[in-house]
Amino acid sequence: MLAYNPTPPFHAGSPANAGEALVQKVQVFGKQLIEASSVATQQAAMQLNTRT
Repeated sequence: MLAYNPTPPFHAGSPANAGEALVQKVQVFGKQLIEASSVATQQAAMQLNTRT
């Protein structure tokens, strides 16, 4: 029989629980992705604003 256990084996589901050191590592690791996502979001917003 299979069972699903929704309780994660770690307690880092939010920045507050993860701690400052882990948050900083993720921010450094994901910096390029975050910047690219921000640029793409801004470009999409500009395109939507010009279609009105």
